[in-house]
Amino acid sequence: MAIQGGTQANLNGRVFEKHIITQLEDKGLTTISSKLMDKSPISILEEKFPKGVIAKGRNYYTSIYDNPRCFSEYRVYKNSNLHFRLECKWQQGSGSVHEKIPYFYMNFIENKFPEPMTIFVYGGEAIIPSATWLKNAWKNRLYVKEGFDKELKVFNLDQFMSWTNREF
Repeated sequence: MAIQGGTQANLNGRVFEKHIITQLEDKGLTTISSKLMDKSPISILEEKFPKGVIAKGRNYYTSIYDNPRCFSEYRVYKNSNLHFRLECKWQQGSGSVHEKIPYFYMNFIENKFPEPMTIFVYGGEAIIPSATWLKNAWKNRLYVKEGFDKELKVFNLDQFMSWTNREF
């Protein structure tokens, strides 16, 4: 029996995320729950996990619609100079991921993510036009208000691996 489209898309997305998380774990980061990260002082995290952590789970933020229950799956903390929110999106066929990218971008530029940097990693043929839009929107600072000082990096998987090879 064939797997339904939405189920298959979720499975493909999880496999994509595993590649990304494995790359970070291979650099020495430890995956912990987002709850543990939230309740641990940074000094304790740095002491217990000197190479850094990946917080997996519900990493909450309040969206542009004032919904306080929105979340990203991952946050990464290496040290006080390198910590970021991590968004992973895979789209290989028709679906709705491309519709979520402008929403993601608006949350980012409206300063809804508390981290100083957000990394968006994408994969799959069908997401390329949307990822290109995201790169251009950020490059041209589309809708960005004066004084906004956070950083956005938009990578495909190869670019993300190259970046982590340099940074970790």
